Amino acid sequence: MKVLTTGLCAEYNFGCPSILHGMDVLLHALHGDNVTMVNYQTTVPDAISVADMNFVTKTNSTDFSTLLKTWKTGKGTAADLELIRDLEEADLVVDLYGICFCDNLEKRKYSYLSMRARKLKFQPILHLAKKMGKTVIKNTASFGPMATEYNKKSAQYSAKNVYDVLCAREVQSKIALRHVLGDKWEVLLSPDTANLMPFSVQLRKNRVGISASHQIVKQWKSAEGYVECIVQLGKVIHEMGAEIVFIPNEYDPTKADNDVAVCKTIQEALAAEGVPSEILDVLHMTSTQLKNEIAACEVVVASRYHTCVAALSSGTPVLVLGWHYKYQELLSLYSQNRWLINQDECDSKKLVEMFRKFWKLREENRQIILNQYPVVRRKILVEGKKMYGGKV
Repeated sequence: MKVLTTGLCAEYNFGCPSILHGMDVLLHALHGDNVTMVNYQTTVPDAISVADMNFVTKTNSTDFSTLLKTWKTGKGTAADLELIRDLEEADLVVDLYGICFCDNLEKRKYSYLSMRARKLKFQPILHLAKKMGKTVIKNTASFGPMATEYNKKSAQYSAKNVYDVLCAREVQSKIALRHVLGDKWEVLLSPDTANLMPFSVQLRKNRVGISASHQIVKQWKSAEGYVECIVQLGKVIHEMGAEIVFIPNEYDPTKADNDVAVCKTIQEALAAEGVPSEILDVLHMTSTQLKNEIAACEVVVASRYHTCVAALSSGTPVLVLGWHYKYQELLSLYSQNRWLINQDECDSKKLVEMFRKFWKLREENRQIILNQYPVVRRKILVEGKKMYGGKV
């Protein structure tokens, strides 16, 4: 069996390789050694980002029209002809992108022509696969909220013209999608594939991992700023005798908006208060090494979704500052519902009070999380079989 995946870029972030690792584990759990996974992305990954991958990653950024012409004529660049061969040999084509049709992230005025043009531009492989008669699967992802016409129409277009199977990773995402699509399309429900990403059991260090996020800074609605809240928390962590390590999740050095920049801002503010901290050198780490670092934390305070996934799936308690219902439902999978503060109701007093309770209960929560993990894994495998076949 050959599965072609697309929709992610492995470098400069943690979420994408988390999903890729999880997908590789899922396919092999279902099919054993009788499966080959080939991943396509639009950029050339740096060596370290794919060093720990057990599958081949290839690059193709050709536009849809050129790919379509290459397929029909059999003439084109070597890279395009290689992609066509991989598509022809594929049993399934899978879109791994993690969040779609979301008003918080996609704010555009609707026009069918411009919307379709964007779909063709950013999903040429999926559209060509559909033209070739391949089964195209939307791997488990978050959907919505989608109150805007653009995102509603985008979801309807994708269900009709791109995907044969859609899978949500939250009940609320499934409800949002079904509300827009109606009963014509079935929507599966499964926890995030990244929960299956492997790691090595670590000796725990007396440290608190803080997964700061440039995304939540943009979404933040509370009167007291995100950075100010984390600084006050950092002072308390230091007073308690624990170390602080910042865990950037998205770290493209060519972009001004990235998690490293937010971490440095908080680190400088803490240093001014006499509080030391470390920022993980994520540019020089594989995603597996990064998950191992997360697993070694005593606890994690996170504002990035896949840091939360990595922590919980490795038995590390998480206190979440979140901006989307995906955080609440992830925590509920591990019976950790109470450890969430939304971005519109957070202040440093509330955060510190919750952290103190969270810290005291960390061993109890760790055991609950470890007990829940087999349940989460089983759900992923059962729903994965519906999408990818094989045996559970």
